[in-house]
Amino acid sequence: MSNTNEKTLYVFIDESGNLDFSRKGTRYFVFSAVATTDPHKSASSLQSLKYDLLKNGEDIEYFHASEDRQSVRNKVIDTISDNLRDTIKVHYIHADKRKAYQGLRTSEAFYSKLGTILVKYIVSYKSDGFSKIIIIFDKCLKKNDSSAFLKKIKPLLKETGKEYRIYFHRTLSDHNGQIADYFAWAKYISLERNELRPLRSLKGIKMTDFDLFRARNN
Repeated sequence: MSNTNEKTLYVFIDESGNLDFSRKGTRYFVFSAVATTDPHKSASSLQSLKYDLLKNGEDIEYFHASEDRQSVRNKVIDTISDNLRDTIKVHYIHADKRKAYQGLRTSEAFYSKLGTILVKYIVSYKSDGFSKIIIIFDKCLKKNDSSAFLKKIKPLLKETGKEYRIYFHRTLSDHNGQIADYFAWAKYISLERNELRPLRSLKGIKMTDFDLFRARNN
């Protein structure tokens, strides 16, 4: 019988939107964090779907919400909502970039602000009963920016007393990362384009949501 004190919490984090603060940039930036104690089950659900699609003539190397055909998106969303309700939880943090004060208008500063809040929330308030937390970010930052982010977040995480590991991997290298990609995309298009159907289709999954600038009016 396993000891609950030996449990590991896995957190897969992906983003949607960009870190361009010019008029050409996206209005919103979203982090989604998919948390699970059973990454094998969540990954195998998408792996099985991939094999089924390959068998039926769909040339699928990986799942990527913004690039997948609508028919594939529907199957991915159905697979997540039908099979993973008791396996994963999702934590969101998002921000309207137009409300960011000047000191946050760099990729490193903005990413660090949102990423630090999200990870500290998960580790501080959502990791009871776990002795170790594995956090895997999408590898989207330049090396200098990711190093600066780690310098900011590591001291904060040490204060929690939890054992943790932080990695930067390409989202497309892991099915759990691809699940995080789908949640980030669904939240992003609900904000950026008021397209609500994908997020509503995933409503069976337990979610938390935090708007960074919800108290700011400009």
